[in-house]
Amino acid sequence: MDRLRSRLAPVGTGLPLAVLALLLTAGGGRAVRAQAAGPKMIEHVPPIGWAGHKRGFMVAALQAAASAQGCPLPYEELMVTSGDAFRLCWWPGRYFYWTVDAMWPEDVVATAAAALGATIDRRTFNSSDEAWPEVCRSIDEGRPVVLWATPLFINVICGYEPHGRRMYVQPYDATSTAYSAKPFEYGPLPWPWDSPAEFIFVHYERGSRPPDLDWPEIVARAIRWADWPPTSKLHETSLCGLAAYDALAQTIRQGPDQHDPAVCAGVIQSASEILADARTCAAVVLRDHAAVHEAFAEAASHYEAEAVIVKPLFGVLAQLPADADWQDKRAAAGRNFARPEAREQAALLIEQAKAEEVQAVDALRRALKDLAAPQPPATEPKPLTTGPAPNAQQAEERYQRGLELKHAGQMTQAADELRAAIAADPKHAKAHYALAWVLLDLKDKGGARAEFQKVVELAPDSDEAKQAQQALQRLAR
Repeated sequence: MDRLRSRLAPVGTGLPLAVLALLLTAGGGRAVRAQAAGPKMIEHVPPIGWAGHKRGFMVAALQAAASAQGCPLPYEELMVTSGDAFRLCWWPGRYFYWTVDAMWPEDVVATAAAALGATIDRRTFNSSDEAWPEVCRSIDEGRPVVLWATPLFINVICGYEPHGRRMYVQPYDATSTAYSAKPFEYGPLPWPWDSPAEFIFVHYERGSRPPDLDWPEIVARAIRWADWPPTSKLHETSLCGLAAYDALAQTIRQGPDQHDPAVCAGVIQSASEILADARTCAAVVLRDHAAVHEAFAEAASHYEAEAVIVKPLFGVLAQLPADADWQDKRAAAGRNFARPEAREQAALLIEQAKAEEVQAVDALRRALKDLAAPQPPATEPKPLTTGPAPNAQQAEERYQRGLELKHAGQMTQAADELRAAIAADPKHAKAHYALAWVLLDLKDKGGARAEFQKVVELAPDSDEAKQAQQALQRLAR
């Protein structure tokens, strides 16, 4: 037990444990050790986050928990197969931690689970009291539990106290590999989900072999993420792909928003580290599989260059030595946000990184063509408006006006315009899609659900229909 005690690093009350958990429920996990009436523990769960030098939040946690059950897939390959190695998202003009990593045009967790050869079962519980026995049962059977504690920090639950309602975790934000003790608490998912906390049971069998790398699909996914249409904002706020680079550079140039400048600088640091880690993972795996196609090595070189460019971004803002204390760097970067020349220097790095990204994606386009996979379109593949309508011009004009009002934050007026567009052309699926997100913002979940369903009926093969399906699944929980 001395060894066990050395793994425990109790903390205070910790952060409220909200939002999301992944319960790995396959048999054959690591051995569980317990002292009489003491904590039950799964040993040797790999560190995640800062301690593990991994920045793909959900992928890092999923890989650590699966690894503890015997899954051999390394973090870098899981990043690439899930698509997380190719992602960048940004909310124009705003600095929010969840923007850089918690938004995606595809379900990273589901895609990563498929890459592991696992299956997932999504469920919600009404309270911590309902979830607690399920977590304990999972630990008893040797399966770690991954919990999304906030929109930034993630914990892998490695053990629990049977009588203390406390859990032992590998915290995402820890610099040590020691487990930490935290109370078992959680609340509802925040906006834009606005739903009960979600638990995802992931079934992985020890000894099973992850599927072979599907290179046509992996490359196609990388291109889809880069080419994500600027008109298709994630949750109607965040830009994805190449457009996110422009939004990030513009946001840095304009300076801090309503947050403290040091907080804004911290978000920039997080964004640069996430981007550098993601593109490094892409470069490692592409170079390891250069024999698949000659363009892989070329793409890897550009991804490596991109990581080198963005990694010192925070240092450019702080203008302090690399070995300076992090808190000193954060304070200095916050002060430098008042200096346009420092922000310009940082914005130029983002633009240089985008240039490398473009060349990497161009190389992957050539590879995809030779791999005989369909080329993902740079814009939305099919128009959402289906068939002629008696008042098509009027509907389009009201739809465009509705979009303008929505982007200006005037949601009530936007809803009126979009309803007018639908009245003029009931088959205008884009108007239904935009109205669904506006209604979500207005807290009308029932109305949003009906509009999402209409999009699926009118244009079932469109990208918007896929996003509507995912939104309907979230709203159903």
